[in-house]
Amino acid sequence: MKQSRQLQIIRYLLKSNQFRTIQDIANHLNVSNRTIRHDLDALSPILQECNLTLIKKTGSGVMIEGTPQAKLTLESQIKYQHNSHQALAPRDRQIYISLRILSDEGVRILDLMDELYVSRATIQKDISEIKDTAHSFQISLERKGKQGLWFEGKERKIRNYMFDQMIQSSTFPIFESYIHNINQTCDGRFIFPGLDLTDDEIQAGFKTILTIGNATLQNYTVNNLSHLLVRVLIVCIRSNLGYSANLSDIFITELKAYPEAYEISQFLLQEQDFFETLVCDPMDVYYLQIYVVAYQQVTTLSSDNTGHIDEFVAYLINYWNHHSSVNLSQDDKLIEDLRRHMNTVDIRINYGIPIRNPLLHEIDAYYSNTYQLLQDSIRDSDLEYWQNLSKDELGFITLYLAGALERQKKSLNTLLVTEISRSAQSVLIQRVTFNIPEIKLESSITTHELKEFDLSPFDCILSTSTIDLNLPIPVIQIGNIISDDDLLRLKKLITPLFKTKNSPKRELD
Repeated sequence: MKQSRQLQIIRYLLKSNQFRTIQDIANHLNVSNRTIRHDLDALSPILQECNLTLIKKTGSGVMIEGTPQAKLTLESQIKYQHNSHQALAPRDRQIYISLRILSDEGVRILDLMDELYVSRATIQKDISEIKDTAHSFQISLERKGKQGLWFEGKERKIRNYMFDQMIQSSTFPIFESYIHNINQTCDGRFIFPGLDLTDDEIQAGFKTILTIGNATLQNYTVNNLSHLLVRVLIVCIRSNLGYSANLSDIFITELKAYPEAYEISQFLLQEQDFFETLVCDPMDVYYLQIYVVAYQQVTTLSSDNTGHIDEFVAYLINYWNHHSSVNLSQDDKLIEDLRRHMNTVDIRINYGIPIRNPLLHEIDAYYSNTYQLLQDSIRDSDLEYWQNLSKDELGFITLYLAGALERQKKSLNTLLVTEISRSAQSVLIQRVTFNIPEIKLESSITTHELKEFDLSPFDCILSTSTIDLNLPIPVIQIGNIISDDDLLRLKKLITPLFKTKNSPKRELD
């Protein structure tokens, strides 16, 4: 399947019908010479299938050579060929349109109809949806005759919209996979709909950064580093079109509190390899700098004013103590982790920087009570600054709380009721406690002793015989000799009791 940029090169060369330099083609498509050379290498076998030849002549350039009939046949194939964007779902199609306009202004509706193989009515409906979405970013989609389509608004807002479209794309996980393993095999696929960037170009563009920048970037998770590198890519694309961020003197003064981040920002823009001759405006170094800080896992760059963060952390600890079955006031690790994490959250709130939490679905599924407790604490807070934390941000904070609760989890105080010998009891207790650490099994009595025994310290009973008494705690019957299958069954029965005992919302909601 030919890439859309390669099709554009073929159209350009067929229409010219003469030698064209690589620089001519690069200027026509607004890409680098390196990109054109890469595409020309891929075109030779495609042209050979059509009995055409790509002629390369030093000092003159390149030209497609062949019979007029062969050229007409190729033109016909290009005109009707369904490319890889043909069957995009509506949301991905709208992302395609947005990114196409943001990376190559002057795109017309006819161009989009041709590339996406949809009707004018479909494109117009998509544009209407895009206008609504863009409005929420305080920008507008404009159209004027032959000038085509473009976005109007502050450059920072336009870049925020572009970032949103890229991370909402269904192909964003593919991009993340290349950031996680920059040396993986490429297959020439497009990474983001609407951007003429294939996986091998993404790999080449970031390879230097990810190869020599390990120490510099070690404070970023794969998710956050992916966010940061999307921002780098946006700066490169928009700068290549002649746009730069317009930052206030106050904003730049605030950024000077983070000198290390400025150096990282410079490194990222200097070592990118998407546009060979790109020289970014100094403002864009400052622009990227704030994202360098905001996407760190936990910032090592302290802020001068952390009083509101300390106040918020103290509020959370106090709320959780009063609305759960645990006391977190002495958990120094939790308090310190929250303070450091909330420093980066504070930066993201202050500068309106979104972040995607790739674990949000799992957090909601596996830590639903913990997540709900955090949501309740935010809802009941009168600290207005933190009221609008996104679900993604809440998910990250939930994991810190979940970690603290894991450290506080208590085993089930379990009573063994049995008539078997001490030696048999020893084996049974060893197998149960070794394989099921949720059980704390230290006391054993006979069935006869049970009726008068104080059960208040215990959460449940394991019994090797049937018990006909009405008891205040659950009774689980087991065999005298416990097999591996018995252990699996016991684990299944114990798990809900353990979760109930250690639920953060167990008592005081």
